Amino acid sequence: PGPPPTPRGFMGTPRLPFGNRRDLTSPFEGILNVTNTGLVTLTQRYIASYAVNLDMSDFPFDTQTLSWDVRSQNYSRSLVRFVAASPSALRNASAMLASVQDPTFSFSQYGQRTATITTGIYADFHVLQVTVKAARIATMTSVFLIFPICLVCVSLGMVLSQDPGKESRLSVPTGALTATMAFSFVVSNLCPPVSYVTRMHLLIFQTYIFAAVQLVVNYYLWRVQAARRELAELNAENKALLADAQWVARKVYPPPTKVAVMPEGIHKPSPPP
Repeated sequence: PGPPPTPRGFMGTPRLPFGNRRDLTSPFEGILNVTNTGLVTLTQRYIASYAVNLDMSDFPFDTQTLSWDVRSQNYSRSLVRFVAASPSALRNASAMLASVQDPTFSFSQYGQRTATITTGIYADFHVLQVTVKAARIATMTSVFLIFPICLVCVSLGMVLSQDPGKESRLSVPTGALTATMAFSFVVSNLCPPVSYVTRMHLLIFQTYIFAAVQLVVNYYLWRVQAARRELAELNAENKALLADAQWVARKVYPPPTKVAVMPEGIHKPSPPP
């Protein structure tokens, strides 16, 4: 019977599945170019959205690599081969991606490479792999990193510059804890909705721990200083009472006089000690 018939619309256009795509549209008809050597070139442009597994554990200091592949649906490597774009075309594509205004990412690299599938039902099929690498913009990373560090340094400096016995020393870690809570609420809207812990969550948790430990330690030092002050005041009061008691005792009970016995038998009181 031979191979199944090919629809007319696909006679010059092999079916090209785009890996991990969600939707694919072609904004205009392809451009067909025939050279005098008999080489037929069909240029097409597609607009697609892809589903890519992203590892957000390093958010917001992560670098993501988006990749997808293009292969033939029914023609093996002997009939359909893919050729990566020229270096100039890659540079143009990188410049185009870099010009895209993205609020959180900056595109850093665009690349293509060809390979051959060796296993499975599509063994010996040629494939074109396209990768786009993007990194978080420096402004976003700096804000998320600098604020907790500044919060920790400022609160620690303010605490160390105050007397441990002052009650105002407790207001510094309390303010740091409140600022951390506000910062976590703001950042929670920007964190990706993932089921695992990212570096941003760990940073916020560490800031919470620092502020809480700082509050507990300062409260303990404040209580120690307060107890020392109370003990010093009590000792001063006891010393005053002791001095008053000694003065009263000297007035009520005068010191006894000593009598010296002279050789002649005359008794003469001795001077007070």
